[in-house]
Amino acid sequence: MKEIVILVHGFNVWDGGISTVGKLRPFFAEERHPYIMIDYGTFDVVKTYLKNKKVAKKLATACENAKLSGYEVIVVGHSNGCAIIDIASKKFNAPIKKAVYINPA
Repeated sequence: MKEIVILVHGFNVWDGGISTVGKLRPFFAEERHPYIMIDYGTFDVVKTYLKNKKVAKKLATACENAKLSGYEVIVVGHSNGCAIIDIASKKFNAPIKKAVYINPA
């Protein structure tokens, strides 16, 4: 089965994750490996508690859509993105094959 990578950035990111998990994009593109980035904007550390569940639902939906399109899902998160991946997996049963956590929050 083919795989897709979903990249999820941390909470205090102003560039949509380009300077964190986005730096991995050229490597996936070079290998012609499909990827998408979940960009949930920026918010302060206090609001992570309030917004992470909503972002995790968005990620779970993206994972479900990818699976319906015939992909197995690999997620790569940085910092708060790792917490979001964990919530998506546990609370929303996101169909994630593999997860990579970079400097998890």
